[in-house]
Amino acid sequence: MAPSSSSFHIHLIETNMKFRRIPTIAASRFLPAVLIAWAPLAHAGYFAQAEASAYLCEDPQVCSPILSDWPTTRTDGSYFYHSPWTPPITQASVSNGGSFETFDLYSTASADMASGSLRAAARIDNSAAAPGRTALVSASAWIGDSFSFSSEQGGSFDWDASGMATFNIHLEGVLINTSADPWPATYGIQFTVREHGAIQSTNGTPLTPRGGLNWSQWSTADGPGGYDFFSTGGALPITGTATGDLASGGLDLQFQFQPGRDFDWDLVLYTSASLTDLPGTKEADFGHTLQASFVAPAGAVVSSSSGVFPVTSPVPEPGTWALMLVGGAAVLRRACQRQCAP
Repeated sequence: MAPSSSSFHIHLIETNMKFRRIPTIAASRFLPAVLIAWAPLAHAGYFAQAEASAYLCEDPQVCSPILSDWPTTRTDGSYFYHSPWTPPITQASVSNGGSFETFDLYSTASADMASGSLRAAARIDNSAAAPGRTALVSASAWIGDSFSFSSEQGGSFDWDASGMATFNIHLEGVLINTSADPWPATYGIQFTVREHGAIQSTNGTPLTPRGGLNWSQWSTADGPGGYDFFSTGGALPITGTATGDLASGGLDLQFQFQPGRDFDWDLVLYTSASLTDLPGTKEADFGHTLQASFVAPAGAVVSSSSGVFPVTSPVPEPGTWALMLVGGAAVLRRACQRQCAP
């Protein structure tokens, strides 16, 4: 029984006229290109989902037959394209793995909408050479929500006047590979903006991305390697910036865009590792938490389907503070004049 939802594919990425082989998990739960064809039925406009896979097999190409004696994949929560009768949740967590022959496999994931946190970790330990054995582990945590906007006065929000939306992400974790196996442990973050109502989709709104960015890194002898942001489809421009690093306090990512109207969004953190024949350790441990939050456009009031995702308003510029203070003083002066008049 081959676990098709957790099969590993090798992608060729051209960098500086050379090809580097990057193992990623080619599964519908990660790649929006696969999700484009989906048009979900009725569903609440938010979700949290966690999935953990771990198994040992013989053939590294198709990973069959499965040798480990526990379920290959465990899942908690629901994706936005799952059954409309599945109640939506704001928290999900799951773990998987065990010991088999010389291998110890472990994967865990959790998602919490209220704190904006995602956790995912995947680890393989093999104590001896194991010809004809391939271990695969992966974990993913995913949240999504639906945002609508109004002005501070309660009317429609003027996107033309101030329309910059910002998602901030802080990530801590480690990537380890002590084996001679060339395939690294890896992690990735994918952020996608969709049409408003796509998650709920009571009217058949498709999941086709308006825009999206992916960020990924993998283990090297010198620490985490990686590549810059790349688009995952859609015409909406999204600017991604990265500061800091995993070795020194964590990585900070920022996604900025001008949606121009209400929108849905989803964010996934995924980790994976594989080990064939050789002893050693492979690990992508991001169970230290990915922390995400949203900064609303200036002057906007945000309503979300979940009602719990962290949303903040931008800090006014010094000039704006001055105008607010002057305006407040004028209001107080007029009030005092009315009350104090004989």
